[in-house]
Amino acid sequence: MGKVGKIFCDIDNTVLDQYSEMKKYFDIKKKEFDLKSFNKRNLLDDKPIPKSSDAIKKLSKFYEIVWLSARNTNLYTITETWLRRNDFVIDDIVLVESHNKKIDVLKGSNCYAFIDDLKFNYEILKPEPYDEANKKVRSVQNSIFCLQR
Repeated sequence: MGKVGKIFCDIDNTVLDQYSEMKKYFDIKKKEFDLKSFNKRNLLDDKPIPKSSDAIKKLSKFYEIVWLSARNTNLYTITETWLRRNDFVIDDIVLVESHNKKIDVLKGSNCYAFIDDLKFNYEILKPEPYDEANKKVRSVQNSIFCLQR
């Protein structure tokens, strides 16, 4: 049986536990996030969210898995390496410059579902639902999975 469509999946805070990493770079006394040091860390050391690889493997039996992340395109190789090292299925990887650009990619695709935490403010340790993006995604695609932790 062939694959019946595409599932687009975010990486950071969806299958990669970036929030735990961000906490290490937040100075509670200053209430400040050290973005410079955070960006210098070895991304390959970041940990996957437990069982996320298993879930993606199950979905990949029926759907193509396209990784869609708002990451700088110069992180393509390290992103691919991290996914492979952590045993994620990869059919394609698309990196875009912003969360809004994800919507543009979804509009021009055969997207069955979009898996994303759709949150912001992680850097101040107060993640909140990204309602604007959520509304835009829903206008593009009726089938959406929004993972909340």
